Amino acid sequence: MHLDELLAVRDREERDKQLRRAFSPATALIEVSGSELKALTILCNLTFKRADVTDLLSVAQAKQALTDPVHFEHCVNEVKWFHSHNLKYPDSRVSHQRLILPSPEATLGVISSSEEPELLGWSHNSTEINRSKLFCTAFLMAGRSTCLVREIIQHPSKWLPRLAQRCLPAEQRKRLSQRLSDCLPETSTPNEVSPYSKQVRMFDGHRYRSLTPVVSHSLQSKIQQLANSHQLRATTIEHAHPAAVGDLTASQGGRVRALFYPPPVYLSKAEGLSGARSKQAQQGRSVFDLTALKNKRFVAALDQLIGNQGFQTLRAKRESRIEALRTVRKALAQWLAPVLEWRDALEREKTGLNLENGLERGLLETPQADLPELLDPLSNRLQEELQVVGRGKAYAYHPQLMSPLKSQLKWLLGQLAREDDHSSTSATMSYLHLSGLRVFDAQAQSNPYVVGIPSLSALWGLTHNFERRLTERLGRPIQIVNVAWFIRQYNLSDSKKLPEPNTPRKLRQQSEIKRPGILDSKLCDITMELVLKVVTPPEVEPLTQAEFNLVQAAFPSNFAGGCLQPPCLYECTEWCKLHTSPQELFDELVRLPRGGCWVYPTDEKITCLDDLGPLLTKKQNYRPVSAGFVALEELQCRAGSVESSHCYAEPAIGLVDCIGPIEVRFAGLKHFLENAFWHMDVTDRAMLLKKAPLLELFYGIGQTS
Repeated sequence: MHLDELLAVRDREERDKQLRRAFSPATALIEVSGSELKALTILCNLTFKRADVTDLLSVAQAKQALTDPVHFEHCVNEVKWFHSHNLKYPDSRVSHQRLILPSPEATLGVISSSEEPELLGWSHNSTEINRSKLFCTAFLMAGRSTCLVREIIQHPSKWLPRLAQRCLPAEQRKRLSQRLSDCLPETSTPNEVSPYSKQVRMFDGHRYRSLTPVVSHSLQSKIQQLANSHQLRATTIEHAHPAAVGDLTASQGGRVRALFYPPPVYLSKAEGLSGARSKQAQQGRSVFDLTALKNKRFVAALDQLIGNQGFQTLRAKRESRIEALRTVRKALAQWLAPVLEWRDALEREKTGLNLENGLERGLLETPQADLPELLDPLSNRLQEELQVVGRGKAYAYHPQLMSPLKSQLKWLLGQLAREDDHSSTSATMSYLHLSGLRVFDAQAQSNPYVVGIPSLSALWGLTHNFERRLTERLGRPIQIVNVAWFIRQYNLSDSKKLPEPNTPRKLRQQSEIKRPGILDSKLCDITMELVLKVVTPPEVEPLTQAEFNLVQAAFPSNFAGGCLQPPCLYECTEWCKLHTSPQELFDELVRLPRGGCWVYPTDEKITCLDDLGPLLTKKQNYRPVSAGFVALEELQCRAGSVESSHCYAEPAIGLVDCIGPIEVRFAGLKHFLENAFWHMDVTDRAMLLKKAPLLELFYGIGQTS
């Protein structure tokens, strides 16, 4: 939008409202080329309190801002507190520090501020917030993002005459450009780490380093724009004293938007209740998951298969058909999932089946290798159930869908009947399966930009901590190289936690202890499973079942800032199991409840926030999450650092694929070993969780053709 479009609004109150919104840090930048003097007038008037400004286009009041030496001096002094990354977010107790660093280099697969314009924000004394707007407010000049302080430094011959037209004294104009240059260096970093700034220890394979995550003003501003325009799902983080945090937080009234993408986890009904399912079948009710046939994506995929949507090219039509068939296959797998759960329960419990002969009994009792023989009755049952769901009636027994649906069922039954031979083992590599782990009050806000799945860095921190404690207790080196993560249950908490008192009111005498201010954070309770790949050197004795008491005792008690506990003894006593065969492990994992999801890495090479919305719409199982950190500077020594080397870094937004257990079962063991595991990749400029390489081939186990 160009400034002239808003200037054409005749109603003064409405025009001022739109102008304030246009020059807010949380909205898209407005073009001012050709209307520089009007823009300068508006910026000058924004330095006053809202109640004292009757019209943002008032020339007289704009001149008052420039001719009042005290007022203008305050505006210039606030340039000293401009930043590229806000050290005071979210804790405003960080003081007398600012950070100006260039955006990091683009890293494939994660989103940082590398693709965003380098905008400046402000954070300092909250009483000076209005005076900071003169030089800090961003706008567009000929399509280029900038602000008044940068324009005066880079193009003084163009903007100093504009200031003269608004009566800025000549003496101040002569030295203004140099003063602003002195107040705004190209880079600025603190000499010490504030005790209120968070620090994260990272192990690079040789030593520990400390980093402080800092929020990018440019990226956070872009998230506000996309969230407010409903291009991305978002939730609100509230700040009690927004003006003390920064100009962006204050412009939102303390209600900062963060991406909100919780994992697609639900509680499945009648899970494992064989008797209830038998009664359900005897009463003539379906034991299949009818919600899968009601799904909007499944219905849209059927619509694509019968050719109800036009395509410009044959290639687009072919790609659309392939994607539609994949969607149909996933839905049919979900439709079959309750019967497969029932079959697993019968095998595990070794109980009889009180059920008449029919399709259900055949699916439960037929040997695994003979399941494809049930294709015809299963296909007929699918068409019958399409008739009883509201959205599926139009597609039941459709001549163009009979063959595709039957072919997908044939593939699914074929996958179930497949016999994989992965019984080989290795003396140096094994798998630890930790089941039923419960986490209370974990941080769902994985970084300042995202709320939903806890941070992948926290997952790796848990793994590394476990490795250290295990090595210490066993007295020999045990290396955990990869980790896979399954979220069984997820519950987002709405309450805010009251912090414990930790600061004396008076430092040099006995006094009461006061509480710090409440910082809004999103917490969650999780039940999860972990699979750890454990490697021991050839000369070291591997883990044994006899050492499991030490293994369980070594497991950490915290995860993502929350309390981590194993399951209750009356629920599960064997919550930690060791497997030397991947097939033995997989046979146990495929029985996980269908309501949970595996957190898989993705191969998407996204680097820009603008591409995130369309991708999440297309891939509805994808979720943004904190994937690690991207360094903003070289490592250096700083006072207050918990390690000898320290750097400031941006939290990186990555993508994960939330895969249901039924999809993992049909994909098979090889696909699981190749795609489910994470590892930490540390370089000089980034510390990121990435897809782990397949180590089984190196160790000679799990080999498949």
